[in-house]
Amino acid sequence: MKFFTDNVVNFEERNTEQREIFNEACRLNHIEYNKVKKRLPKQFVDIYEKTAHFDDAIIPNISIVTEGSSFTYRERGDSPSKTRIIIVDYDDYNIAWEILIGSIKEMSSQWTTSFPFYRIDCFSFDELLIEDKDHISWEIAFSGGLNLRMVFKEISIRELNEEEINIYRQPMKKAKFSKLRKR
Repeated sequence: MKFFTDNVVNFEERNTEQREIFNEACRLNHIEYNKVKKRLPKQFVDIYEKTAHFDDAIIPNISIVTEGSSFTYRERGDSPSKTRIIIVDYDDYNIAWEILIGSIKEMSSQWTTSFPFYRIDCFSFDELLIEDKDHISWEIAFSGGLNLRMVFKEISIRELNEEEINIYRQPMKKAKFSKLRKR
């Protein structure tokens, strides 16, 4: 992350100096967001701002769809994948959106255990930045320590209907694991 580094987000609430550093990171991030929002679809910007940048939103599902083999897309120069993110409003579980991200140039994830928060599936901090003349980067830090970064050309958002939301309200079935075989 450019602004919300571990040093910035892991601060003592009572420490005035650390609080000022965090507030400055928020201010700088907001300046960069104002530059990038001109390149985002109006519908996405409206929802993103209405939800305070998906603050504490719950993420029940992230799907990465690979098109072709890893060799094929590199040779042709096509996008390696499309990403679908389901976001449920933290304050009202009856509101949810599907975000589709396409023409992905780069995607990476990193796991850090330094985040002091308790949930793995909530938005914590994010940065939308201009990557180059054609691409935008969106880096999302989840409260459990996962950091996801995508560089892309296309993004869309739509509100899910009640039937679609109910799919994500279902408790996950208990996973069945198999033991590894010994050599």
